[in-house]
Amino acid sequence: MHENTKNERDERRIAEYAAKAWNVESYPAPKLCEVDGAFFRDGAPVAFYEIKKRNYKLNSLPSIWLDKKKVDKALLVAKRQNMRFLLIFEFDDGIWYCVVKNPEHWPVEQNKGPARKRDNFDRDEVYAIPIQDWMSMA
Repeated sequence: MHENTKNERDERRIAEYAAKAWNVESYPAPKLCEVDGAFFRDGAPVAFYEIKKRNYKLNSLPSIWLDKKKVDKALLVAKRQNMRFLLIFEFDDGIWYCVVKNPEHWPVEQNKGPARKRDNFDRDEVYAIPIQDWMSMA
């Protein structure tokens, strides 16, 4: 809901990069969908994906946060469709991906929101995805 035109351009660019690397076709999801799109191979869907761009290096933090509700909903849909769910993030040091299979082993933390807008009543749960779960697309 907070995406702007630049976010959409970044998502399309990153999705096309991944599609080319994996020899699949990328199709964006409709607005307000839980995922950003899906990959297809030979006309059949193979994976849903969520894409983010972050302005820091992957190895600069012990984990990468992502909204727990969003991940849980997207993974549920992917499992029902017998598809994979992928996180694809562009960091300052390249494009990395994570296959979401069983997030129960990821720590759950409370996100306090951006430092400039701390709100004690707005604390969403996030998965703290360890950096060792990410693989480089390079």
